[in-house]
Amino acid sequence: MKISLTLIAPFLVTGAFAEDLTLCVQDWQQSQAGNHQKALELYAKGVETGNLSKASLARTHRNMGISSKEDKQLKKAIEFYNKALALKPKDPWDDCINRGNPYDLLGGPEKALKDYGAALKALVRKLVEETLEQRHDPKKALGMSLI
Repeated sequence: MKISLTLIAPFLVTGAFAEDLTLCVQDWQQSQAGNHQKALELYAKGVETGNLSKASLARTHRNMGISSKEDKQLKKAIEFYNKALALKPKDPWDDCINRGNPYDLLGGPEKALKDYGAALKALVRKLVEETLEQRHDPKKALGMSLI
């Protein structure tokens, strides 16, 4: 038994189990087909059983927000966007814009404008970072590799 635990322990610590995105693909397809309730069921199951990475989990919560908004569940959509943003995605501007939309539809233009402003600020910050990175690495700016 000691050997088994020794072999499994690194996976438990590092989270090296492969994520299963099968349900994520299926739920997005359902959402695109307008079957938002079915998509939400699949998303929830994917979150529960898919062993999703932090990035995939954030995107899944975003997609759950999109399906909820399309299904006219605006408060629920905001909750999902909040969960996505709490996971610190690489593209938070998408979640800010997406969250601003149901705020606006619920009669909260101040909150919507605040989210739209946060989205703009995050996007500008990313563009500035990329520009500075390219300035310090001219080959990268030209799209050239070091190989």
